[in-house]
Amino acid sequence: MKNQLFRHLSNNRATLATFLLMAAFLLWPSVGRVYADYGGESQVQSFFDGTAGFLVKTIGTGVFILGLIVAGIKIASGDQNGLRTAAMVMIGGAIIFLSKPLVSILSRLAGSN
Repeated sequence: MKNQLFRHLSNNRATLATFLLMAAFLLWPSVGRVYADYGGESQVQSFFDGTAGFLVKTIGTGVFILGLIVAGIKIASGDQNGLRTAAMVMIGGAIIFLSKPLVSILSRLAGSN
């Protein structure tokens, strides 16, 4: 039964996405309890800051460089969508690398910090 569920989820992407969304929705209230139980902002905030820094600096940079390589190969091979891919990679890279400053500006505007 268990193997059938995992096999079905791995074969159907929409079902997998729905399952992950439901799991996140069901687990979200426990995040608030963990946040309240472990001293509020200091530990949890430092964890999220460290995780965000890792994702932006390591994973984000790797994905950005890989996207530029793919766009360059498409442009060099004469693909019609090469420039579109390059533009989308540039927009995505700007979003990735400017995410922390944008969040700090929005939180300042909202008056939370």
